[in-house]
Amino acid sequence: MKKEKDTYWNILKGLAIIAVVVGHAGAPVVEYVYMYHLALFFFISGYWYNDKHSSTPAVFIGKRIKSLYLPYILYNLLFLTLHNIFFKIGFFTDVNTDIPGIYPTRLYDQETVVPIINDIISLKTLDQLGAATWFYIALLVVSVLFCTTRYVSLRWFKNPNIATVIITLSLYYLGFVLNSEQIKLAFFLDISLIVTIVFLIGFLIRYYNVKINYNWWISSICLAILYFSLQKFGHVEMSQRQFINPIMFLICSFSGIYINMYIGKLIIKTRFLARMFSYIGEHSASIMVFHLLIFKLINVIYVKIHSLPLYYVAKFPLVYGAHGWWIVYSFFGVATPVGVIYLINIIIDNIVLLRYRSNNVRASE
Repeated sequence: MKKEKDTYWNILKGLAIIAVVVGHAGAPVVEYVYMYHLALFFFISGYWYNDKHSSTPAVFIGKRIKSLYLPYILYNLLFLTLHNIFFKIGFFTDVNTDIPGIYPTRLYDQETVVPIINDIISLKTLDQLGAATWFYIALLVVSVLFCTTRYVSLRWFKNPNIATVIITLSLYYLGFVLNSEQIKLAFFLDISLIVTIVFLIGFLIRYYNVKINYNWWISSICLAILYFSLQKFGHVEMSQRQFINPIMFLICSFSGIYINMYIGKLIIKTRFLARMFSYIGEHSASIMVFHLLIFKLINVIYVKIHSLPLYYVAKFPLVYGAHGWWIVYSFFGVATPVGVIYLINIIIDNIVLLRYRSNNVRASE
């Protein structure tokens, strides 16, 4: 039962990361997936939050720094290290053009690199190919906010759950005040103030063991809500700090989350699909980090096919997503990182197996 539960939530992570990649690939449904895809990640993280961490926030924060901040640094430094190689093979360009998405750059020297390294470590900048890793920092800040809120609530209030809800709602209100005044805070704190409430609701669902009924007609209503909201208020885009309004943000986030939870229940009934989506979910972090790099490879193919100038490869996040090209970007953006990991695991398993057999042969001699 526990294994099936883990599989289900990995499936949800798989659906979430696919939505991220599809959104970046410019799919026709991009505005719909933007309404919920990152909220789904925060919801899942909140669901799996272990309340025992609330009594030792310093330990928890240390673990989150290790699991989120350090990978953020390492991945962005990796892309920075490879910048000159990518520049020479055409992934970046120094051509000045008015074409949207093409950002001129140049080869880096030591004088250029040192300030960039400092800015990466201090969370002031991102490498272009590491752009999606901003989510790591937002999740880190949300986790810290929630753990701190729980710590305060458990120590100072008779009813810690009510206190947690009130404090989180206060943070939510503050976040929207800052958003309305277009005030941006360091470390994506202004964004995190808003989305902590999604983390909280995920936590409460597990805490109270809430049973959710999944059916197609509620999912249809949720889809209609997303359509209505898009027509009336526009779409959500967290990275651009676009949240429409406080009420509709929550309604749309949980409409999208419910639809995906319903789809997850359908997927888990089919063993092959369950294993595939679960595996994708288990490796969602790698997909998040590397899918923009894979997009560059697809850019090369597109530019060659359509005989475009080479500097079009530098277009970010992709050259062209219409006429089905978004499917190509999406498929390889998800499949390539997962496929590489799968092959590496096979190689490692074979090496371990060969060593095991070799040791057995020596022992028998």
